[in-house]
Amino acid sequence: MTQELRFPFQLNTAFFSTIRFHRAEVVPDDLPLQFKVGVSTFDRKLPESLQIALRLETQDELPVAIYLELIGLFGLIEGHSEPNRETITDFLNERALFMLWPYLTQTIRQITAMMGIEPIEIKIPVNYDLKAQRKDK
Repeated sequence: MTQELRFPFQLNTAFFSTIRFHRAEVVPDDLPLQFKVGVSTFDRKLPESLQIALRLETQDELPVAIYLELIGLFGLIEGHSEPNRETITDFLNERALFMLWPYLTQTIRQITAMMGIEPIEIKIPVNYDLKAQRKDK
């Protein structure tokens, strides 16, 4: 007998759909960046799949501009019942963002270090007001 899980999803694939970085010729050591974060869910193919797009971009263009979009494809764990809309929203806020966030942070740290500037640290999602925007496509 399969035990019922609160969040019966597993991360099947994570990939970047867009990665854009730009830096000015001179970048100060103390680089206070403000980020905008966006989240979209595509759940039209439930229960087979749930797609979450996580976007992160700088609010100002200079001296460093960053835009990343990460897609997480989650699947229903075999043998579990289809979740309701509330479960999907809770999963997004309590688990999915924390599963995807490390991909963003590591990419930003690595690319900014390769640009020859101090690796940029970004805060974990709990510090942002993340709202799911439903899009049926």
